Amino acid sequence: MEYKEDFQKIICQLHFEPKNLISGDQRLGVYIARGFITGKEVLLKIYSKNNKEKFYAVKKEILVDKVVSSHNKIAKTPIDIIKVIAHGENNKVAWIVRQFRKGSPLTPTKNYQKNDILINKYCLIDKRFLNTKLKILPQIFYNLEAFRRVDKKLLMRREVSKYFVGRFQPDLENYGIKVLGQKLGFSLDSQLQNYNKNKSTYLNKNNLYVSVSDLNLANIMVNEDEKVIFFDFEQLCLDNYMIDPSFFWLFLWRYPDWQKKVLDHFVKTFEDKNFFISSVIRQIIGWYDNIFVKYSDKKENIILMRKLYKSHIWVRYLEAAKDGYGAIIKIK
Repeated sequence: MEYKEDFQKIICQLHFEPKNLISGDQRLGVYIARGFITGKEVLLKIYSKNNKEKFYAVKKEILVDKVVSSHNKIAKTPIDIIKVIAHGENNKVAWIVRQFRKGSPLTPTKNYQKNDILINKYCLIDKRFLNTKLKILPQIFYNLEAFRRVDKKLLMRREVSKYFVGRFQPDLENYGIKVLGQKLGFSLDSQLQNYNKNKSTYLNKNNLYVSVSDLNLANIMVNEDEKVIFFDFEQLCLDNYMIDPSFFWLFLWRYPDWQKKVLDHFVKTFEDKNFFISSVIRQIIGWYDNIFVKYSDKKENIILMRKLYKSHIWVRYLEAAKDGYGAIIKIK
């Protein structure tokens, strides 16, 4: 189905002047472009309602913007995000207009190897920022802590709570643990036992906070003044307070000095260490379950992908997790 006319109607309605087409796959019902509305530079996204995943993403973007705006009205620690200027929908498409903010992701956007895996692509720090960790990391920590201060009730309202379900299963038994262990070459029984031992405390409502849940390096922007801005909140949810620090730590696997700064800042108590380990176990199993359990065994690209994932340092993190916090942080 073509959506050209539907997209064009919205573009005309908004008086949008395109400057740079980012994505224009009419077959999938996607239009993303940078341009101008009444002289202001903006980013316009239009999605067909038939593209359920993207339509959901638009709804989530709008809700996150409302949550952050509500928080910022009363917060001592406001959160700087790329704001939604306008949004709307009709019976065929949904659209959203965001501010355009100049800057670069912390990870380089070019020179990826075509067949590389995401946990390799999104773990590189652009060489421009390698020597700026003392400026950048405190801002990242500030932003994470600011999200923790967002009122949880804003995500728990009945009409919006379905949009803020965590990306990782709270019960690891919902994953193909035995199959995954067989394919990785070691049992995951100890990791499962470790997680379940802490689960009731780990998932206690007092330990759940607003979490970004996707803090890889590609979702952190640094502007010309070296100011850090988070973006892409499709996975924002309520989760254990160690989900974000551990996720960020995992994607810093190439940079032990950056990893150490994360641990020094966020992991201070015995409970922090337990929750950190539980989060690492949960996230790696959740990520690897998609690759090794859910996907077909016969596709050539999946076979290649599995080979790369199996040899990755994350597997060594997961194996070491059975022996606790001290073991996992020694992995190099």
